[in-house]
Amino acid sequence: TGNCDDSALETSPEITVDIVLSAVNLADSLSSTSTSVSKVYDGYPYRLNVSSETLNLTGATYAWYKNGQLISGATGSSFDVANVSDTGSYHCVISVGGTTYRTNFMSVTVTARPINVEASSQTRVYNAQPLTNAGFTVTGTAMGTSVSGVAGNQSTILNVTYKGLDGSNKTVTEAIANVSVTGSQTYAGSSDNTASRAAIMNGSTDVSGNYAISYSKGTLKVTKAALTITANSTSWVFDNTEHTDAGFSKTAPVGLQGSDKVNSITASGAITDVGTCDNVPSGAVVKNGTTDVTANYEISYVKGTLTVTQSGALTANVTSYSGVYDSESHSIKVAAYGATGSAATTISYSTDKTNWITTAPEYKNVTGGAVTVYVKVENKNYVTV
Repeated sequence: TGNCDDSALETSPEITVDIVLSAVNLADSLSSTSTSVSKVYDGYPYRLNVSSETLNLTGATYAWYKNGQLISGATGSSFDVANVSDTGSYHCVISVGGTTYRTNFMSVTVTARPINVEASSQTRVYNAQPLTNAGFTVTGTAMGTSVSGVAGNQSTILNVTYKGLDGSNKTVTEAIANVSVTGSQTYAGSSDNTASRAAIMNGSTDVSGNYAISYSKGTLKVTKAALTITANSTSWVFDNTEHTDAGFSKTAPVGLQGSDKVNSITASGAITDVGTCDNVPSGAVVKNGTTDVTANYEISYVKGTLTVTQSGALTANVTSYSGVYDSESHSIKVAAYGATGSAATTISYSTDKTNWITTAPEYKNVTGGAVTVYVKVENKNYVTV
């Protein structure tokens, strides 16, 4: 009976409606006698069963057909249709008591399960090293949950158990494998992380045909690293020269990554006279070798201080007066030496070290003894003498 001609059976009087072909979805045990059933692949089969309410099928033999072609080895009263490749029209030919019967035809459709493989996304602060992430997430699995994995490893996306045709437990375990995830981001900015080439394996058997695999890109993002640069603070003794310091080496930059180095900065401070001023840094250039990597840093600047202190080069020559009364006014003479620059030099006089005037006191009459006149010579850029 296994090689019966179906076209003959179609007009054979032995064909009877008492032979029923039903399909049970083993995922939920629901049975159907419709002419067609369909489902999205979930690892569970449709179990096609032959039954009759009027015929005794004890001792019957069975031959199953798909799309009119005999299925080799399919000789039981039930047959499982599980995979996308099994989609087709099925019927069974039964021989019992010397009579041959044929079931109704049933169209069974198993469509590929849509799953999506999304490459992982990651954000990291710039560290002068490439950012990569070989992770991925699978959604749409029959397990109802997302599955995470790493390229190069297998991750289970299906694990179901049901009673096989022989009555023993049958477990279907499938895993996503061979996923390739490519992407790399070193500098501040973002780029795609791309998954591809996934395969679904049942042991060593490729069952990717049961899945419609799509891919989504992840994003690798590198944010700027914080970098603090402090301008030099420097001090000079007044020498009537404008002083600047565009350096930053006295306080090491904080936050440089890898082998990056601050190549240069601009500092706006300048000072000539005694005092202090801000040394304001800006415009830093950071390089890794010859490559400008400044854009990878969020740079904060700290001012330095430029200082000029008083010089000790100012001197004074004081000439005292002593003489006989001659009806003329007389005073001491003071000469200052060593001062340079535009700052004024002031000579002050006092007889008590408290009250000072800038005009030398004069004496005309006999003083009755020596009168001490105190002198100080001042210039803001010099130590007072």
